[in-house]
Amino acid sequence: MSAESGNLGAARSSAMLRELHAALRGGLKGAAGNVVLPDTSVGGMDAQALLRPDSLRKSLAALGAAYADPDPRALGSIWSAWYFGMLTAPALAACLRLDAPPSLDLPDVWFGLAEKGHVCAVGFRRSDPALAALSVAERLSAFVGGHLQAVIEALAEHTGLSRNVLWGNAAGHWIWCVRALREGGAGPELAEAASFMERPSLICGAANPLRGRIQMIGVEGNEIARRRTCCLRYLLPGVPTCGAVCPLPASVCSRAA
Repeated sequence: MSAESGNLGAARSSAMLRELHAALRGGLKGAAGNVVLPDTSVGGMDAQALLRPDSLRKSLAALGAAYADPDPRALGSIWSAWYFGMLTAPALAACLRLDAPPSLDLPDVWFGLAEKGHVCAVGFRRSDPALAALSVAERLSAFVGGHLQAVIEALAEHTGLSRNVLWGNAAGHWIWCVRALREGGAGPELAEAASFMERPSLICGAANPLRGRIQMIGVEGNEIARRRTCCLRYLLPGVPTCGAVCPLPASVCSRAA
């Protein structure tokens, strides 16, 4: 690669980063600090490499070092929560707000890795001209049926964790973004993100795996997003329970902890 083409690529990456940060406005603004230029941290890799069995094994082992005899399913659940927490806000903001969103294909999404094994930053390598021509619903369908599906399949295969648990974790972060959009006063974008969770199917015709994962209930005057499936985090010693968000009785989680 010539110096000129390298400089051009760097300029495009910086411009895309600025656009992403601008898209993370309102209630999503707090997520902007996690979105960086790819390859700016030691130990980072693209999602395709990160989801390979050897990489997952190392990452989960580092995460599990903080616990005595950790349940691999609970580790996988916690690891996925970090992953979805880093990725969902910028991915949704890009699909909802950008004319030329970044590619969300696994090789094009980069993650920084903390010493403790979880992801700690996210970056995007290139824009995707194909996404620019799609509707918001088509973009979101491609994200769910492509990237998220691949992550959940890899983690389920590696840890034995139920796909229902993993999709519940993904839906939990999605609903967080919906609430952040509401707090930020978003208009059509809020309706698009919220209604997508209850679509019966993706644009491709496959069943929508996010549908029905979250139930909105009233608890002591507050609206709570209760999961349909427990995330199993309570199986790790010292990890606090999810309170009213969890579908299990508090006595079960407390007894296990």
